[in-house]
Amino acid sequence: MNRRKLTYVVVSLLFTVFLQPMGLAVADDASDVPSAGNSPWASGETPGGSSFSRGKDGGVFLPTRNARTAKTVGDGLGLGPVKYHAKGKIIANPNIYLIWYGSWDSNSCSASSGTTSTASITKDLISNLGGSSWNNINTTFYQKIEGEKSFVSSSMRYSGCTFDAASLGTSLDAVGGPQVSDIVNRAITNRALPSDEQGVYFVLTSTGISVAGFLTQFCGYHSSFIKSEKTIKYAFSGDPSANMNACAAQKVVSPNENPAADAMASIIAHEIVEAVSDPEGLSWFDKVGYENADKCAWRFGASTKIGNGSFTNMTLGTRQFLIQQNVAANTNTCLSGL
Repeated sequence: MNRRKLTYVVVSLLFTVFLQPMGLAVADDASDVPSAGNSPWASGETPGGSSFSRGKDGGVFLPTRNARTAKTVGDGLGLGPVKYHAKGKIIANPNIYLIWYGSWDSNSCSASSGTTSTASITKDLISNLGGSSWNNINTTFYQKIEGEKSFVSSSMRYSGCTFDAASLGTSLDAVGGPQVSDIVNRAITNRALPSDEQGVYFVLTSTGISVAGFLTQFCGYHSSFIKSEKTIKYAFSGDPSANMNACAAQKVVSPNENPAADAMASIIAHEIVEAVSDPEGLSWFDKVGYENADKCAWRFGASTKIGNGSFTNMTLGTRQFLIQQNVAANTNTCLSGL
């Protein structure tokens, strides 16, 4: 979900002050919430939905057995379809940029495909999402500006990468301190990455980097800020190794033999499709503010158990992944592809 910050837009006050006290949260039947051990599903080996709660800052919310005001509505599906709001914008042809922040390998941007490193898995994910059946779901979303309707393209380009060895410190998003957005701003200002209004800049933090709310309220988020009259869209996801119970569906084994990276892959995919369909938080959402991927948070649909004991529900390039589902525009059904 879009994270609307007080430092950027006044509308953030509305979502932070009014939505949070409403205690918005949904939960599936208790049999579907994550259980102990590697399997994220308490009932057998067939993945189903799991509960999640809405944190005050939005994002991919933590699976939990203690969701406030829990309702059996199916991961937000009972809140109605996501609908278009007049003059809201999309990113028609998205370019994805990665910023490896913290103690990652300084060669993360040149990681070879097909290895078990987080950088390799993430690069392969981004490089193969475009044109996939899963990403085709997002082609149902559009904008209507001055009477002209245009749709999200199925294509998506991995367009750039940079490494930042924690230049702004190890504590981010705390009140009065450096923000995740400052990392993006620095990368553009220093010309490590271009200034691109069709871009989504993904900040990926390593272990040892603290982002306020991460692993306690959310697993990832997307937002935007203004720089030189351009609206810069960015997103965040961090390495969940410090608490695999919080943001990982599979904690012990995973399709690419790196549970933390595979957990990040699903979060990254979630935030990308939302940043594209609802880049400024003004375009596509349901009656209480949930965006398309929020409707299916922690729902994976039909999956297959592979040789190492982990689950997968799609193949992208040469890799298998377990990626959460998404909904199409004006619908209320979680899909794994279109």
